[in-house]
Amino acid sequence: MSRYHKAAIDGYLDLLKEATRKDLNTPDEDGMTPTLWAAYHGRLEALQLICSRG
Repeated sequence: MSRYHKAAIDGYLDLLKEATRKDLNTPDEDGMTPTLWAAYHGRLEALQLICSRG
């Protein structure tokens, strides 16, 4: 699990703003992307940020 996966889980928007599109679409060992983790944990602001970046 990358730092961007953890940022999505915890809702750390500043760290997510640093991520590239590739970082945000890379699955972890469970096949979950930061986008999926943000949605799973109800991190609406993080999910909106990720989706706005493509």
